Amino acid sequence: MKLGFVSAILPELPLDQVLAFARAEGFACVEAMCWPAGKAERKFAGVTHVEVAGFTPAHADDVNALCAQHKSSSPRKSSGWGT
Repeated sequence: MKLGFVSAILPELPLDQVLAFARAEGFACVEAMCWPAGKAERKFAGVTHVEVAGFTPAHADDVNALCAQHKSSSPRKSSGWGT
């Protein structure tokens, strides 16, 4: 089984640190939040790890480079729970 999480649960961290955390803890994926920044009425809305307003191919290259930097070639083995 592969597990991931949405980056909104770590609102205080920049994307680079979110990805580092995911790799260190053995998560297979991260769904990076790209909601409009700012206060919102529901939990986690407004948390933004990828700012899409004005997003350019250069920004995409930067995000892809971060993902490649933190990609794990050998995910941690599961404890067996839930498999």
